[in-house]
Amino acid sequence: MGPSTYEILMSGIPDGALDALPLKRRSRGPRVLYLQYALRIFCINPNGTDGIFGAGTESALKRYQTRMNLPSDGIANTETWENIRQNILPLQRALQNKGYDTGEADGIATEKLYQAVLQFQTDNELAADGMIGASTKALLLGGTSGEGTISSTQRIGSNGSLTLYLQRILRELGYNIIPNGIFDAETKNAVVAFQAANGLSAYGVVGGGTWNALFARFRIPLTGTGAERLVAAAKFELSWGFREDHGNNITPYGQWYEKNQSLWCAMFVSYCAYQANVLGTLVPRFAWCPSGMSWYQKEKRYFKRDSGYIPKKGDIVFFYSSDKGRVAHVGIVTGGDAQYITTIEGNTLLDCVQLRTYHRNHLTIDGYGNNFGEPIDTPAVPSAEEVETNILEHFSDIIHTAGLLLPS
Repeated sequence: MGPSTYEILMSGIPDGALDALPLKRRSRGPRVLYLQYALRIFCINPNGTDGIFGAGTESALKRYQTRMNLPSDGIANTETWENIRQNILPLQRALQNKGYDTGEADGIATEKLYQAVLQFQTDNELAADGMIGASTKALLLGGTSGEGTISSTQRIGSNGSLTLYLQRILRELGYNIIPNGIFDAETKNAVVAFQAANGLSAYGVVGGGTWNALFARFRIPLTGTGAERLVAAAKFELSWGFREDHGNNITPYGQWYEKNQSLWCAMFVSYCAYQANVLGTLVPRFAWCPSGMSWYQKEKRYFKRDSGYIPKKGDIVFFYSSDKGRVAHVGIVTGGDAQYITTIEGNTLLDCVQLRTYHRNHLTIDGYGNNFGEPIDTPAVPSAEEVETNILEHFSDIIHTAGLLLPS
């Protein structure tokens, strides 16, 4: 449905107001409001954020278009709208990397994003005006572009989800830095100190050798059985909330596996097994789902969904893809009951580490790799009276079937 169709369909709106592109005088609705929020974030005051495209919004939009070398007609067509999205997106990602909830990173300046800007300014003792000027931008982006993770190599100017993960590892290893998703001078100093302490070239750039040393030194403190440690490792990763910036499969799990920029659900499971110290024993090291399933089958520890098997905490659940004609996704079972399982998975549709819930008869579940954990539910054990009653009823049925009578 394009603008022309939409205009005919919505022609009954009072005053002919529309919320479809192009946005212009007399337009009104959520998109106009998002446009106004964006202009304000860009330090151009539209004289109100009310969702009504008036003279103030038109004037502010013309100023933005002039700034961006766009035709300054005061009309938000597709070109202008997409230009605004491209400039909002790095600000969204930077706020997300600092722990603020902006909603989806889609380049749309919603009220949630605007409120995140206000809160960031308040938290940093800046004037909370919703405008990302020089002072706010310096604190938010730290001199970076704010474009997020574009390489596994980390250096001054890098920013995004992988930078944040790196900073958290360094902090866990005892380096006094504040994880903010920006590879700043403080992060470089911590990296240099780590490299010097581990016999690496101390030049402050994190490449493959430094990543390997980091993963070798960083271990999550875990206790319990192998399956319990595996679940705890998955929950720890969930608490760190890794999410790709660009859907480019650049992740800490792929970096650890030395197979970055590849689908990483199986590598996430392998990494959790590594942290739980069960890799190669309880859980195979695998990056391709069918190879993981084959390993469990050879170990005679693979059970199909419809086999009557009760999933256990710490099991690996394999999901079947009808499009690919094979198992194509995995996760770690963390709990459940007689009807459902809960899992922690990497590389979900949201490109993140995520807690999910499925009905145990969900058709995409192919089966489970048994890791000898605690069953997610235990069948009820009948009482002695129930057992006796069942036995009497059973033999009563047999006797009546044979044409005999029981004594009264």
